[in-house]
Amino acid sequence: MKIVSIIIFVLFILFLQIGILPNLQIVSVYPNLFLLCFVGLTILIGEKKLFGWIIAFGLFLDFYSFYSIIGISTTAIFLTCFLAQFLNQRYLKKENKLSVILIFITSLIFYELLLLIAFKIFGIGYDFYPLGLVVKIVYSLILGLPIFYTMKWYVGKIK
Repeated sequence: MKIVSIIIFVLFILFLQIGILPNLQIVSVYPNLFLLCFVGLTILIGEKKLFGWIIAFGLFLDFYSFYSIIGISTTAIFLTCFLAQFLNQRYLKKENKLSVILIFITSLIFYELLLLIAFKIFGIGYDFYPLGLVVKIVYSLILGLPIFYTMKWYVGKIK
């Protein structure tokens, strides 16, 4: 039963990411729900248990994106989850809304900077502008917090 509910949750996030969010763009950006889910799950259960899922969905994002280099999204998501786990364990030990918001904001900025650096190194054009980053962070937080607390409730039920 646990596997079936996880598959249903993943399919729901996949449907939102691919089917709905591209139609709800604000200033040509929309949030990365996979990143938000992995950062949230990293806070809840740790990145070691998510390693296989991060690789699988990171590769999915690499194949789904228009960039020709495989592994950029996978590496960026893995490093972002590692940062989220580090921040959660070292500095933001209490799991309150402010801590979760700070981890999400830091993770989103770190992820975008990793992509920017990787694409500059490989010479791939990457549309980066500060207004888009601010809108993406706010938009992601609006969707990320309800997703986080839904995952927290769900993780508590399946344990």
